[in-house]
Parts: sequence; structure tokens; C-alpha cells
Amino acid sequence: MLEELSKISTKINSGEFNCFDLVSCVFNLNETDILILQSFDSNNGKTIKQITQKISKDRSTVHRSLEKLISCNICYKERKSGNIRGFVDYYYRISDKDIFKKAEINLDKCYYSIKKMLAGLE
Repeated sequence: MLEELSKISTKINSGEFNCFDLVSCVFNLNETDILILQSFDSNNGKTIKQITQKISKDRSTVHRSLEKLISCNICYKERKSGNIRGFVDYYYRISDKDIFKKAEINLDKCYYSIKKMLAGLE
């Protein structure tokens, strides 16, 4: 954890910290999670197959990342009836604005926890 904080601190101090770094840090997302977020280019839902083809990762990796993004409430899925098969899951990403609102809430909670912890040390 300290190693990750050190990397983030270095990026912030050098001016290289961007919005994807912020989202990655706040939600504990890895490179694959960020690639998946970037793969959503419109409000149209995407299947796991479409995402795997776009980011060149295997199906199980994409599925794990999507479940993580769903648990962070950044993505959601809808099950629709398919033409050929019974049901197909379509994944959607929430808007950038909503992602940043959630990040701000998480940062506020973190800041409050740190202040509380430091007050206990006095």
C-alpha cells in the first residue's frame, strides 16, 4: 500500500496525475479495469465478447474486471433476451460526471477517516 501511495505522490508532484489516475486510485482499479472503462464509447451496452475483442484480454479477465466495476457502482449490467440464445448480458458505464461524483464522495470519506485517525494520535 505504501508503495502505491509513493507512486501516486510522485505523479502528483510531477504534474502527471490525470483523471484516470484519480479514478484508479479512489476505486482501486488496475490497468485492465481502466481499459474496460475506456472501451465504452457511447451509451450502447457492450457484451463481454465485444469488450474482449476491443481490449484484447481473455473472457475471464474481462468478467472479473466488470464484476469489480459493478461492485464499485461504476458499471451496471442488463440482461436482455437474445435472438439466437436465451439471454445476453449487456454492460454499461455510468457517465464521467457520476464517476467523479462517486470519487469525490469516496475521497471525502477517506479524508474524514484520516483526520479522525490523526486526532486519535494526539
